[in-house]
Order: sequence, then structure tokens, then C-alpha cells
Amino acid sequence: MNNLKVFASVEELRKNIKLNCNEGKKIGFGVEGITYLSNDGMVIKEIQNLAHLTKYNEDIITTSKYNLDTFIFPEELYIYDNLIYGYKAKHFENDLFCDLNREEDAYIDLEKLLEAKEKMIEDIKVLTKDNYKLNDLFSNILFDGEKLVGIDTLHYSKNKNITLDDNIRDLNQALNFRLYKLASKTGDWDMSLDNKINKLIEENGTSKILIKPLVK
Repeated sequence: MNNLKVFASVEELRKNIKLNCNEGKKIGFGVEGITYLSNDGMVIKEIQNLAHLTKYNEDIITTSKYNLDTFIFPEELYIYDNLIYGYKAKHFENDLFCDLNREEDAYIDLEKLLEAKEKMIEDIKVLTKDNYKLNDLFSNILFDGEKLVGIDTLHYSKNKNITLDDNIRDLNQALNFRLYKLASKTGDWDMSLDNKINKLIEENGTSKILIKPLVK
């Protein structure tokens, strides 16, 4: 598979990542590791927490398997000893949900968010048809004001019992949690998405809600 880059050692693998990244361009971090902007404008995630390494198998999705508009799948997987230590993927710019580097106020139009959600559901239908379960969309969904995308997809797994309702429920919960964190920390964060949006429109008198820069 063209998407796999297999290395003889972890040291060689990490050296390859450093050669392809400007280390001054760290654009994200989390419990798994650090995300860099690569020299060619892509994103490279280096998984540094060994407890979060994923064993490679043929069910792991890369762009050789799907090309979906609302999911950013790895274009390259960096592998040593059949474990994934990192990957390269497209960079999604101007995220309003999780970008710690945003320094100015912004607005989210809830009507556009609902439109973006419907487009994402069309891609979720494709994945569900092939028995893929969305995992950790909760903390890995981005929105630029027009488009939603799911990232960090290594843990999407095959499950013959998964239903479209299950995956859409995960999407709704992920969006509801983001809105709760960004715009309204009152009430139950796990109320239905429609109720949350109606509540926000009622509170603000408009479908456009103000969101402040995130605290680093």
C-alpha cells in the first residue's frame, strides 16, 4: 500500500518526521502526542505516548480507501514493528472549535452548522455501510464556519452491529459538547442537539453566536 512508510527503527522514523517538519510550527498537542505543520503545508502527527500506539491492520482507513469531504484520513502512516507512530494528513485551517492559536472573537452560524452536519451525515452513511464505527469524534471534530470534518481517525473500527443511528448519535453528541464548551455552559451538555441549538438561538436572539478565543 502506497500510504505505508515502514521504518527500521523508531529513531529513523522520528528523524524522518523532524526532516519534514518545521518544529517551530507546532499546531496541536494532546494525550497521544504533538501535531506539526509540515514543510509542504500538510499536518504530521507524532505519537509520543507509547500507551496510545495503534497496531496496524487492514481496516485502518487511509486515503487509499476513502476520499470523503468531511473526514481527513491519513495520506501516509509511519510504521515501525507494525505499530503506527505517526501519520501525515491534510491541514484543516481556520477551525473555530479547537484552535488554541485563534486570538480574535469569532462567530458560529448555527444554521450553517446544521447544514454542515447534514453533509457530514452523507459521508457517515458511506462509512456505516462498510461497518465502520466512529470513535472519539467527541474530541476530534472541527468546523471552519462552513464545513465540518472529523480528524484523528486511526481508531475507527469495524463493527458488524453498528448502525447509522449509532454513528449519527455520536456526531450529535460531539457537536452538542462543542457548543456547550464554547457558547453555553448552563444546563445539561448532553441535551439533544436540536434543543441545544434552539436554546442558544433563543438566548442570543440570532442564529449567530459569539465565541471567544480558547484559553491556552
